[in-house]
Amino acid sequence: FLAKGGDDLQVRLFLADRAQRKGNDMQGVIDQLEAAKRCFPPYAGKDSPYLQLAQLYRGAGDMERSVAELEAFAAVAPRDYGVRKRLLRWYEDREAWASVARTCEEMVDISPFGASPNEKPDLELHRAYAGALQALGRTSEALRELQVQVELVSLLPEEARVPAGAIDDHLALGRLLLQMKRPLDALSQAAAALRLSPEDAGARILKAQAEEAAGYR
Repeated sequence: FLAKGGDDLQVRLFLADRAQRKGNDMQGVIDQLEAAKRCFPPYAGKDSPYLQLAQLYRGAGDMERSVAELEAFAAVAPRDYGVRKRLLRWYEDREAWASVARTCEEMVDISPFGASPNEKPDLELHRAYAGALQALGRTSEALRELQVQVELVSLLPEEARVPAGAIDDHLALGRLLLQMKRPLDALSQAAAALRLSPEDAGARILKAQAEEAAGYR
């Protein structure tokens, strides 16, 4: 079939799998997967050649190429949350804040809380988004994301909030509010953190700073 000039995605995936099972021809596997991509570039199934190439390159220690394949897969799979979460970690490690913000925005579009209604929310999504937005100087958008994060954590059972990072979320929001010249709102966040942990040093410092900025001292 191939010798006569024909080509087919599934044939190429089959040949790639067979070559991989032999275990001694990585370049042959890569060639078959690249050919599979050319057969039908938008293919985004679980056996996607993009994902298989990403795994191969990762196993070989070539993370740049692995990430490039994940990015290519994300481009043809606009509703895939998982691949974006994998990319997000890579971008964060490299402080590529514009890429972090763009990826978080896409993830929010897919699932505003990072989960289906019957699943636990992704408590890292809005934190990551807020951090990237702050690094980019997009303060008002960062404020929005921190407010969403605080609300998300507040929906957890009370005993689960501190382990989930609620104190740090309140403090992050409070510090940004203080930076934005909103000391009374910052004081509210300090109080919320102190209700969760009355001896927390960060919350005490934020409280003192907010009181001073509000003219209470």
